Amino acid sequence: AAVAQDIDNWLAAAPRTLIHGDLKGGNIFMRKHDAYVIDWQWCGWGCGVHDVVYYLATTASDETASDYAHALWLYHHALVNEVGPELRKERPWPFPDTHRLFMLALLDYMRWAWSYRLVDENPFLYRQRQKGEADTNCGAYRRSFKRLKVLCDLAEAFLPGAESGALGKSLMD
Repeated sequence: AAVAQDIDNWLAAAPRTLIHGDLKGGNIFMRKHDAYVIDWQWCGWGCGVHDVVYYLATTASDETASDYAHALWLYHHALVNEVGPELRKERPWPFPDTHRLFMLALLDYMRWAWSYRLVDENPFLYRQRQKGEADTNCGAYRRSFKRLKVLCDLAEAFLPGAESGALGKSLMD
């Protein structure tokens, strides 16, 4: 419980942005090269990488989720390029800090998933979901053991950094 509280505190101390809160395939519509995001009832202020974690857990391909660092770099690059050069110079945002916040957000997401969303899951339900048509409201981590394993492996790799307190240290402080 102490580590979960630390993670929550570290994420709360991160720079805030408007997050969607439910960024999954069912809420993203594409028209040529433009993406339109709908269904904003879960939006609020938070750490932007929460949406990245949610998307990787629920919607992205298994390959993208497994190669999360590339997706995270694309997110970071787009974020840094959207702020003006003056703000970039005044307050640089190094990729390692985006990665640190991603690790914290993933640990927070997995805490939620295991304590709430996955409580009643079992192999039979996974097999049933794999046979049927994909429900965009049922995240990939609830349809694919492979996706769940990727998320669990990441959580296992990231947890020692949270337990030691190393993930609590921002490079921007």
